[in-house]
Amino acid sequence: MMRSLALANVFHRKVRTAMSVSAVCMGICMLITMLGLSHGTLEEVADRVVSVEAELLVLPEERSLVFTSGQPLSPKYKPLIEGVTVEDVPAIERAIPASFHQAHLAGQEQRVFGVDRDDFKYFLGSRKWVAGRLFDEGGRFKKLIDSKRNERGAYHPDTVTDAELQLGCEMIIDSRLARVGGYQVGQQVTYMGRPFTIVGVFQEGAAGRVFVPIQTLQHVLNSGIPFSSIFFVRLSETMRQRGGAGQRAAARAIHQTTHLRVIQKASYETLLHQSFASVYVFINVFSVVVLIFAVFFVLLTTYTMVLERTREIGILKSLGAGRVFLIRQCMTEALILSGVGTGLGIALSYVAKHLIETYRPLMTVDVAPKFLLLGLAVGLLAGVMGALYPAARAVRLDPATALSFE
Repeated sequence: MMRSLALANVFHRKVRTAMSVSAVCMGICMLITMLGLSHGTLEEVADRVVSVEAELLVLPEERSLVFTSGQPLSPKYKPLIEGVTVEDVPAIERAIPASFHQAHLAGQEQRVFGVDRDDFKYFLGSRKWVAGRLFDEGGRFKKLIDSKRNERGAYHPDTVTDAELQLGCEMIIDSRLARVGGYQVGQQVTYMGRPFTIVGVFQEGAAGRVFVPIQTLQHVLNSGIPFSSIFFVRLSETMRQRGGAGQRAAARAIHQTTHLRVIQKASYETLLHQSFASVYVFINVFSVVVLIFAVFFVLLTTYTMVLERTREIGILKSLGAGRVFLIRQCMTEALILSGVGTGLGIALSYVAKHLIETYRPLMTVDVAPKFLLLGLAVGLLAGVMGALYPAARAVRLDPATALSFE
C-alpha cells in the first residue's frame, strides 16, 4: 500500500518528476564516465608499460614519471647501470635506453618511443607482427651513425645528408592505431617536419603505439648526442630468481651508483595514479557537487509534494498515521526518484562509453563495478538526504491546521 501511494504521489506531477530524475541521471552518468575514462586510460597505459620485458625503470630524480620529456640521460649511465653488482653478483642483464617524443597521428597526440632496433624485442614480447617489418632494416642507419661517431660518441649532424637521414625515417605502429587511423604499411606520414614511412604494424599492447629508431630522434633532437629519456632495466637471471627482493636490491644499487630515480615496474600503475593526483582531486570535488546537486533536486521535489499534500497528511495523521509511517512515505518517494535516476545514469554511462570509444577509439573507458557501486551509493544517499527535511516537516504538521489547509 505504501509503495502504491508513493508511486501515485511521484507520478502525479510527471514533468517535475522527470526533471528530478533527469538531474540525478545526468550527475551519476557524468561521475561514472569521468571515473571510467580517467582510470581506464591510465590503467591501459600502465598495462602497456608493464608489458616491457624489464623489471626496473630509471629516470632523472626530479622528473615526473608521466610527463618525462626531452633527453636528459647521458649515455654514460648505460655502462654504469650494466656494471652494477649486488653482493658481488652481476645484477643487470641489459639497460635499454628509450627516447620520448610526441607525434600527431589519428587525430590525437601519441607518445613516440625511440628505441634501438636490437632492443625492440623487449617491447614486442610475445606479440606478433601484423604486417611489414622492423624499422631500419639491416641496421643501415644505425651503422651509418656509428661510423661517424668520435671517441666520445658524438658527431657533427651536418655530416649526415638528407638522403642518409631518410634511411632512419621509418616508423612502426600498433594495430589499434593502424585501424583507427587507417594506416597501412608503405604509407608516409609527416613527423618532425619529415616524411616517415610506416614499415610495420605489430599487435597492440606494447608500451608505445609508435616506435622509431632512437638514432633518428637523437640526431634530430640532440644534434646526434646519444642522450635518452629513460632506461628500462632488465635484471640478470640471478636477480630475477630472487623476485621482489632482487628488484629492490638492484634498484638500491643502481641509485647509489648513478643517483638517478629507480622504480620497480610493478609499481608503475600506482605511481602513475599518484602523478595524476590533481585529476582525482577534481573528480572527488565533482562527486561532492553531484551529490549536492542531486540532493537539492530530490529535496525540492519531495518538499513540494509535502506542501501539495498538506491536507492529505492531516487526514492520515487524524486516522492514526504515526511519525514512522510519514517518514517512510517521504523516504520511499525520494528513493523512487533517486533510484530511477541512478539506474538511468548507470545505463547512460554505458552509452557514453560506447560513444567515446566509437568517436575517440584510442581512449579506453572502464565502467568498472566499483564505479557503478559508487554511483549507486551517491544516488541513494542523495535520496535519503533529500527526504530528511520534507519528512521532518510532514511529521511536525498539526492535524487540525493541516485539515483546514486549502
